[in-house]
Amino acid sequence: MANKPVDPEVTDWANSVLADKIDQVAAKLAPAAP
Repeated sequence: MANKPVDPEVTDWANSVLADKIDQVAAKLAPAAP
C-alpha cells in the first residue's frame, strides 16, 4: 500500500477493523475493562 493514494473510505474501514481487533484482544487480556 505504500506510495499509493488511499481512499478515505478504505482508511475508515481499515481503522474500524483494527479497532475491532484491538477491542477483542483487550477484552481477552483485561476482561474487567469497561
